[in-house]
Amino acid sequence: MATLYNPDSLTNMAVREMANYITYFMNWTIMINHKHYQEACDHLDRIINRYVPPLMANSLTPAFIRPVNQCYNKLKNDTVFKSNCHKIAPAVLKSVIHKSTKSLDCIRNTAHPTPLDYYKVTNSDLIYKTLSLLHGLRELRLGIAQRTDDMVLDVRGFRDTLEEFASRSCWDRDFETLAKYCKRLRCVDISSSEGITERAVDYILMFEQLEEINLCQVRSLSEDTLQRLLKGLAEGEVSKGEGLRTCNEAASSKSAWAFRAQWLKIFGCNNPSDHHITTIAQFRNLTSLAFSNVLNTSLTPLHVLKHLQNIFLKKSKFICVSELLISIGNQLECLNIVDVSGTDCSFISDNCQSLTCLHLCFEEVEDLCLPRDYRQAEQATVPVPDFPNVECLQLFLRDPHAADYIVTGCKNLRSLNIQTKFSDIRLFVDGIRERKNLTRLEEVFWEDVVVMCSQKECCTFKFHSDGTTVRNMVQK
Repeated sequence: MATLYNPDSLTNMAVREMANYITYFMNWTIMINHKHYQEACDHLDRIINRYVPPLMANSLTPAFIRPVNQCYNKLKNDTVFKSNCHKIAPAVLKSVIHKSTKSLDCIRNTAHPTPLDYYKVTNSDLIYKTLSLLHGLRELRLGIAQRTDDMVLDVRGFRDTLEEFASRSCWDRDFETLAKYCKRLRCVDISSSEGITERAVDYILMFEQLEEINLCQVRSLSEDTLQRLLKGLAEGEVSKGEGLRTCNEAASSKSAWAFRAQWLKIFGCNNPSDHHITTIAQFRNLTSLAFSNVLNTSLTPLHVLKHLQNIFLKKSKFICVSELLISIGNQLECLNIVDVSGTDCSFISDNCQSLTCLHLCFEEVEDLCLPRDYRQAEQATVPVPDFPNVECLQLFLRDPHAADYIVTGCKNLRSLNIQTKFSDIRLFVDGIRERKNLTRLEEVFWEDVVVMCSQKECCTFKFHSDGTTVRNMVQK
């Protein structure tokens, strides 16, 4: 995706011209009420599949979906073109999705952004209305949507291929559909979805080989319902599958591999109780955990998870995870802390030396505890955090001095994703590179700006809402 950084590259210019053509095509087709719009869309489909290399299809598709979605949002409520828009837009969207596309991702990765994230649509209304026309998807990630009853999760065209599903606008009936049709589903992430009720658990337990279940920030599930899910995962036996023994074989050998919990590698939930944590500790193959609203529950029992590498914690209390970090902090690779009160930066530095990825994001300044004199970090008397292996750092902080202080401890930093108040991000980047000797720093993400650094030059790219990119380069 590096070519999409550079607006002067042949790939980027070709993508930009294709996006302009798609915008013109959709406006023209809808505004003249093209009677043969399907034939026109079939012609557009042939153009996309002829000139877009299959190996680049997954990467470039978001750049083609974006202009279709923008036109749809502009015309869907227009009194003159509303009817045509709702009729024609799904056909146009289907036409710009290359037949080699196996992943349709409409959720921006704010933790580890790439140029691709700037092209992703943020509203999935039109995506839902187009699903019935799509085929062969392996990954489907749906963002927020203003869903109505006619916006169903239609997976019939990829029922036999879908392996990963994520949604920020999930309903119970979506799980019913997935459980009925998608037997190969391995990953389910519905974190932050508000349309989920306790019925969803019954459908989740119908899947036999899930490797990921993320219910983080799903507040509608009661304590008993969550325990029923965990118990079902811990005790439920699975039928014979690829690489898995039958229940009789497992029973005769007293093997624990007959239980679905052994497939599970990633799990997330909201407001876990002590009982929940005790049960989760039985899932010995977990590599990643995500929790929200952990306020009175100790996570210490999870120290038995020897494969655990990633922890995400949001809107919680740091004291609930501190003992666990003392026990297994040095086996972690990624620690993601979001609005966790009482977070102690020095404590993390002392107990999590193995981290290669660190995220510290706070709305409230007082939630992050730093040394009293952190603004004078250049002085030898001020203790500086030490994160010797951190290569990727995300900081959402109101205080730029706090960001500067934490960056000081990341000598091997390669990627910085930062949200704070700067008058000029380039001045900040040049300053930390010179003062802190961050010779390995390659990229900095800030709002809609990306700064790319190398030994010879430093380039700033600004991504605009219309999909265009502006590049400024400074020779070193």
